[in-house]
Amino acid sequence: MALTRGPFRDGSLARLYRGITLTHVHEVPMYITTRRIWKLRDGEVASGREVPLQPGRHEMEEIPNPTGNTIPWFVLKGMKIGLPKNRFEAFDGLAGDDGVIIDYDP
Repeated sequence: MALTRGPFRDGSLARLYRGITLTHVHEVPMYITTRRIWKLRDGEVASGREVPLQPGRHEMEEIPNPTGNTIPWFVLKGMKIGLPKNRFEAFDGLAGDDGVIIDYDP
């Protein structure tokens, strides 16, 4: 099924962000389930202050890396608080408290 309205506020399917063209990556919500407190970084602050993420299921989205690196970030939906995508993916499906579950089901 094709999107008739894009995911961005103006209804577009893409927009320019810091010189990078953003496009809609996922058509369904993305969630990350954590079992321990994770220290995420605030991508809007140059120092990258740490923000604790409590255990539980959190809606996330993928954005271009706010530090200019090529690896995109998984961030809390509507915010720039998160970590590089590969950091979460390295822990996806691991047993124990360090493991996370990345899923795309609502």
